Amino acid sequence: MADTLIKRMTSSDADFDSALTALLDWESVSNPSVVETVADVLAKVRGEGDTAVVGFTQRFDGWEAKGAADLEIPRSRLQTALENIDGDVRAALETAAQRIRDYHQHQRQESWSYREADGTLLG
Repeated sequence: MADTLIKRMTSSDADFDSALTALLDWESVSNPSVVETVADVLAKVRGEGDTAVVGFTQRFDGWEAKGAADLEIPRSRLQTALENIDGDVRAALETAAQRIRDYHQHQRQESWSYREADGTLLG
């Protein structure tokens, strides 16, 4: 894959602690207007449900749906999209999905940790 969107960090790197701290300190670089917009979206969706989702689809995507049913993507279209994804991108997405499933399975336990095949310790 030519463009990697996720930065891989190695705990044995000399700058690991500072790099991790910078990554986790997202609040110091977050945009207050983005935080405010997200809070507004969440409040309206909680209060208005599908009506709010349809309105935000128009606002953010520029697409006017008549109702929530218009937002559903037919399975055939999803299948076509899946078949046309670049092989490397599809492999990366499938790997990410499997890692999320694995993480969730461990997360359901009260106390847990596990090590991935590459040595990454999660928990």
